[in-house]
Amino acid sequence: MESMKKFKDMAEELGQDVEFHQGGYLFLAHSEDRKITYLKLIELQQSMGLDVEYISIDDIKKIVPGISTDDLLGGAYCPSDAQANPFLCVDGYAKGIRKNGAVLPCKEVTRINIKGGKVTSITTKDNETYYAPVIVNAAGPFV
Repeated sequence: MESMKKFKDMAEELGQDVEFHQGGYLFLAHSEDRKITYLKLIELQQSMGLDVEYISIDDIKKIVPGISTDDLLGGAYCPSDAQANPFLCVDGYAKGIRKNGAVLPCKEVTRINIKGGKVTSITTKDNETYYAPVIVNAAGPFV
């Protein structure tokens, strides 16, 4: 997966630690419905090249010694899954952008300007318009 490669090299690229940790994930199935859901998701993820599998209770016990396996059917396991601190990632990119001369206005956007089906610029609350070949919406998930 391309994002994994990107995150592995991010500290070097940005010049700061982003708290990248590759610890994997294990989602437990306590019902037949959940097991079926995981199996469908695993099939999709594997088709995209992700290293994920449905594992047995015995395998789960090896990964998490002492776990209670009452009513457990198995689990979806991806040893390569990872996480990074999103605040450090954004901060690193912002520093890099400024260092390379780009503008990061940090102003309220009131209009996204589209031409030919493509975003070409944004207009801010103080009526300034910024043009760029690439415009990143970093307002978060509640836009």
